[in-house]
Amino acid sequence: MALRAGAVGMAGWLPSLALVAAACGAPAPGAADSAAGAHDGRRNLAMRARQPLGGIAAAMEPTGDYHVVDVANPGAIAGRIRLANHPPRRDVTLTGDDVSACGRVLRDGSVQGYGNDLEGVLVWVSGVDSGQALPRLRRAALQIHRCVFVPRVLAVAQGTTINLQSRDDAVHRTRFYSESTDSLLSRMLTVDRWAVVPSAAIAADPGFVHVSLSQQPFARGYVAVFQHPYFDVTDRYGRYRIAGLPAGTYHLRVWHERGGVPLDRVVKVSAGLQATFDTTLVLH
Repeated sequence: MALRAGAVGMAGWLPSLALVAAACGAPAPGAADSAAGAHDGRRNLAMRARQPLGGIAAAMEPTGDYHVVDVANPGAIAGRIRLANHPPRRDVTLTGDDVSACGRVLRDGSVQGYGNDLEGVLVWVSGVDSGQALPRLRRAALQIHRCVFVPRVLAVAQGTTINLQSRDDAVHRTRFYSESTDSLLSRMLTVDRWAVVPSAAIAADPGFVHVSLSQQPFARGYVAVFQHPYFDVTDRYGRYRIAGLPAGTYHLRVWHERGGVPLDRVVKVSAGLQATFDTTLVLH
């Protein structure tokens, strides 16, 4: 649920596992099975949170159903995310059949932006249980170009159809794996340049999806699927904006693939006004 004004008694860092660490009380009579299932779900989520991409999957876990309400005089959160350091590049030198499809060197695309401004940072409001409706038109595009996913980080609303398009003269077998449910969502085959293959399975449920190529496992991308509309990905100048928020106090989450567990900050949004949150990230 969304944290409202006055409901937050802490500031600064908040543990990323706070969403999954609440203790379970004794079950009511006849509720043993459901309580056991909930306990298993929290245990599995905590276990996934210790895996490389488990922290982001745990932070994105919905806390309940989302309800559409009329938001009068909405507010917003906006800001800029910048680099605190310049981590080493991780270019990959290729050989064999990979060269014809990908080139001799696959350039590291994990850190992008202009100067110290950081592109491709996922920013969202967590724990939102009500607000504006999801967009009516839910279509998103994901391309493969020289074995690189463009965009590298794609954020969409639940129910979005994703159109996968290859710009390579090569056969690509793309895998979409949910880090949230520990399951393979889709295998998509592209054989012709510019051909488009749509899929509604990738964003059918909220969660965090890892994208890879079966024959080129070094290629990677990410799809974040939300059940609410309060998210964004920073542009090349590190800018983001999340609009349409009801007045209240929220947890703002910030994640970059080389930044570790998501940053968690408390931000207060006033009716009709825009709150500002800027930060710098240390990447590894």
